[in-house]
Amino acid sequence: MPRPQRRSICATKSAATPLSFLLRYRLGQGPQWLESLAAFAARHPDHGWTSNILGRLQWYVDFLPDPAEATIGLLKNMVEQGAVPRGAGAGKPEDFEVSVSSIEAPSARTAVEMTLRMPPGSANIDVGGIPSPDPREPIGPVDYLLWRYEGSRPVAAVPAPPPDVAAAVAELARRPFDVDEWTARAAEVAAQLRPRATVEALLGVMVRPPPAPDVAGRLQPRTAFDELSSVTAGPPPQPEKWMAWNWIRAVQFAATLVLSKWDGGWVGSVRRKALLSLARGPVDWTTEAAITALGQVCREETLPAEAKEEIVAVLRELANALPDRGHCCYPYALAAAVMRLPFPTEQLRPKFSPLWRYVEGLDAEAE
Repeated sequence: MPRPQRRSICATKSAATPLSFLLRYRLGQGPQWLESLAAFAARHPDHGWTSNILGRLQWYVDFLPDPAEATIGLLKNMVEQGAVPRGAGAGKPEDFEVSVSSIEAPSARTAVEMTLRMPPGSANIDVGGIPSPDPREPIGPVDYLLWRYEGSRPVAAVPAPPPDVAAAVAELARRPFDVDEWTARAAEVAAQLRPRATVEALLGVMVRPPPAPDVAGRLQPRTAFDELSSVTAGPPPQPEKWMAWNWIRAVQFAATLVLSKWDGGWVGSVRRKALLSLARGPVDWTTEAAITALGQVCREETLPAEAKEEIVAVLRELANALPDRGHCCYPYALAAAVMRLPFPTEQLRPKFSPLWRYVEGLDAEAE
């Protein structure tokens, strides 16, 4: 297998400009954002998916976007170039040695190791800096912890899940993503698992996901942002061959939604403890999943008003904890969840002003 040379890559904030235009329009900030979206599509014809956004796809509702870590970008290039193990081959730690300017989500390392068939925790990723607030630390009190850190290296803080729990989550993760459908099915999975599984087992699935169906090989256009133009109607179909980064995210969202249906009520519930712990960190792709699940819980008609207020408060914690530099994985998941909260837009907009300012910063970097 070709061995890539050590390279330095900049872990800057994701420049998801078209999505931010759509977010602003749906927040009631004026039709000029639709015009901005059309103008972006005209300036960037290679981003053909922008022409399909309006009225068709809603991120984190009927489509899980690709992760935007710089490490994942490099990994995609390796897959495209065929620099990944084939057949029964396995990768070695020296097969992936990179330096990033700022710390990234722990699951990005997991995706590297799964794609290159390396032992867990063996990827060599040198981190240049740590933003503030420190994403390695929870932003509030937690009952469960997925990751602990040895310097800048993440270490799983929960054991591997039982095979039957991993299989149940994987069955849901294989389905085309639709957050409302997944939430309904997650309730069925939770009812099946509760008699024999623990919360820790579901948390274990998130950090030690089961092998993906045909995980490595080649990139599938139908799962990549820059190939969404190949889809003529409706959300993108599921890939015939999963990429590790997409599979890990699907598993994490599936497991988190199962936790959101683990029991009922809110105060004193297991689901409250689990979802607030996942949301508060350390920051990972699981933060995106927890944000999405909290938004779903908040939309439950029977949820008490004080519970909904607490969920909004936790989402505000995340908006106020956006980093001062480097890439952050969750702002667009947070924006998507906020837009679906059962409160008037005029009431929510000022409460999340740090989030909208952050999104504007992403736009400025992209232009």
